Amino acid sequence: MISGFDTTRFRQEEPATWRHPRSGDMIRGSLSGSPLNEPVWLEDVPAMQRNLAREYAASGCLIEAVPVQLGGDVPAVYQLAKFPAPTQPGVPTAGMVYTASVYVAKASGFALLQYFAAESGTTGMREARLVAQLGMSRDLYPPHPYDPGLESAVPYNGFDDPIYDTMFPDHPLSRVRAWAARSLPAVVVDPAFAGLADFVPSLQAHAQASTAASTGPAATAGRHCSRWRTGARCTPCSGRPSSSGCWTRWTPRPCSSTRRTGSSGPPLRRILHGSSRRCRT
Repeated sequence: MISGFDTTRFRQEEPATWRHPRSGDMIRGSLSGSPLNEPVWLEDVPAMQRNLAREYAASGCLIEAVPVQLGGDVPAVYQLAKFPAPTQPGVPTAGMVYTASVYVAKASGFALLQYFAAESGTTGMREARLVAQLGMSRDLYPPHPYDPGLESAVPYNGFDDPIYDTMFPDHPLSRVRAWAARSLPAVVVDPAFAGLADFVPSLQAHAQASTAASTGPAATAGRHCSRWRTGARCTPCSGRPSSSGCWTRWTPRPCSSTRRTGSSGPPLRRILHGSSRRCRT
């Protein structure tokens, strides 16, 4: 559904998955037949940004979430976030994983394009060098721009500012931003998908309430479930996926359920970022 993004020097592993042979960075596209479970979207951008920041805060940190236009006139949301990479045996810290996610949300589902870049080797070099050059400052951990009182699992960091990317072009955050800057202007959305009704949460809620009133709870109870991906299995719950998802742990195999979105990460391991899996009960 989304094409035209930059895959230069990436190797295609699956129909919608590419990996860089040197850095391990991943690009993945996916399509969901279920609408997002977001209470607010592009009809109220500040409220959307605040809500997304709070969702990401449980497991990482939202760096940026902004509306973008793909192909000139297709509304989408670009999200940049970071999460702590799960530690591995014998490794005291695994650094951060940075992700760029582009959502084209429609009333009937959404298309998603993601880029993943993980720290490797000695981690924290960007922060350490900037502290050495600029010194410690109260601006190192400023209030989150979308929710000043928010406390995230990973702090919002002033050194993540794009003004420092040119100093660290090989840092994963810099790579993510550089890829987005090259790709977003060139992205093309399938015209048939682009022409579908846009996702507007207030309209979705009204339609769901009308359906529930006409069918009753027994008509939909136990039909399916969605669950945050927290390991190698799905467990029952209720609701639909949100766009922020959650950071999950390394796992060598994908869930057997139908995935909303999955992403492969650094070599030989599977990273499932921002992903919610759907499974049969």
